[in-house]
Amino acid sequence: MATSASVSIPGVAAEQRTGWRAALLPSLTDLFFLAAIAWMFMAPDIGWQALLRDGDTGYHIRTGDLILNTHHVPAADPFSFSKPGQPWFAHEWLAEVVFAALVRWAGLKALVLFVGALLALYNTILLRDSVRRGANSVLAIALVLAGSNAASIHFHARPHVFTLLLLTISAALIARDRERPTRWIWALVPLTAVWANLHGGFVILLALLGLVVAGSVVEMLLGQPGARAMAVRYAGLLAGCAAASALNPRGIRLHLHIVELLQVAWYKTHISEYQSPAFHFEQMTFFMAVLFLGLACVWPLLAKRRVTEPLWILFFAYESLVSARNIPLFLVIALPVVAMELTTVWRRWAAASSPKSTIAVLDDLAAQTSGRIRPVGVWTPLFVAGILLFTPTNRWPTDFSPETFPLAMLHKHADELAGSRVFTADQWADYLIYANFPKQRVFIDGRSDFYGEEIGKAYLAMWQAEPDWRVRLNRYRFNRVLCPPDVPLAAVLRESPEWRIVDQDREAVLFAKN
Repeated sequence: MATSASVSIPGVAAEQRTGWRAALLPSLTDLFFLAAIAWMFMAPDIGWQALLRDGDTGYHIRTGDLILNTHHVPAADPFSFSKPGQPWFAHEWLAEVVFAALVRWAGLKALVLFVGALLALYNTILLRDSVRRGANSVLAIALVLAGSNAASIHFHARPHVFTLLLLTISAALIARDRERPTRWIWALVPLTAVWANLHGGFVILLALLGLVVAGSVVEMLLGQPGARAMAVRYAGLLAGCAAASALNPRGIRLHLHIVELLQVAWYKTHISEYQSPAFHFEQMTFFMAVLFLGLACVWPLLAKRRVTEPLWILFFAYESLVSARNIPLFLVIALPVVAMELTTVWRRWAAASSPKSTIAVLDDLAAQTSGRIRPVGVWTPLFVAGILLFTPTNRWPTDFSPETFPLAMLHKHADELAGSRVFTADQWADYLIYANFPKQRVFIDGRSDFYGEEIGKAYLAMWQAEPDWRVRLNRYRFNRVLCPPDVPLAAVLRESPEWRIVDQDREAVLFAKN
């Protein structure tokens, strides 16, 4: 029985023969992109609003506005009254400018469509890369959809979406270059320079390249042909990318800031996305399945004297178990490798099965479709334009998610809050910055790396109404408190003669100091 690899060649040849006529027809890649964006954001009831559940989006937009208005990246904090004028740098400034420009152009709908398109695009490239490496297309589609479900816990309109896309592109370029070296791999150097101004996740590329160098050295010691040249090649590429990453307004200080942030134990203890994943959600079931499959691939790869891929899987698996924010990164790296190894098992099973069996039929279907999963074509941007033009107005968000933010209370008392020293949740403070800046100043917001451990501890102590809560509120001269009605602080303020209730509903209660 012919294998998938043997029957996919005629499909590719037929594609080449059709020439420009094939380019005018949507490929399976284009259709997958459309299906992905529809499945993630157009079909569910919450829809595009799902991308606006994180308050950090608010201060990112306003930071971008500030840069567009002043034409320079701020060097001092513009948002707080707890650390006014303290040195602060927007190290994601380029992403923030993009976000602010989109909102200025067409409101929040432009932002969510742009972010949704990036998320669908990185999944589409992941599928294309898996099939190009030799994976069965049916398996690749199933794995990418499972990975997208697992990664959806971090699908927010925040700068990290650029890291998901750029890491996927980088991993695909590295995989192709390791098979057949080309000059295209050096495109990673300017890509890193852009990435370092979009999001701090550029350090992942440096780690990825470092693991390639280490794996190539081990493969060289094992007698693998060409491993020495590969180690030298990627050591030079790593040096070039590291140098390019310093092309940001802070230079090497950005790298030192990231290293310092990763060493603060308090963040890992108290900030949810820095903590280990909790396996109590549907998304984590998909992550756990890919994790086990990835670990199961380590020994077969080592048996083939392939060291780099096992290093990738083990490193990113460890990082994803230490911090939930690294789960999408692990999935980007592991899914193509898992797809290739499962394809090997699949082909053995299909070869030993009857031609009319289900596995044989699926294998034939995969062989026919693999050649049609081409690079993204002209139809993909046309699909995005069609979504923008023809989606009903009531399907686009005009504000942040009402499931996360007490929008009615925030809008009703906007002027009062903007003129007060408000103690509230960091996520709600992000929204106050978005809605009321430049009038609004906050005590703490989503920039936990800026506020540091001291203010973070004070914030938690007041939130939990610890014995010195009154002293702390007075120390920072708060005259308004906006909090959920069921938190410990709300309970003690209801009993305090120094505070009165201004307004309340099911989501929030607003206190004012007498």
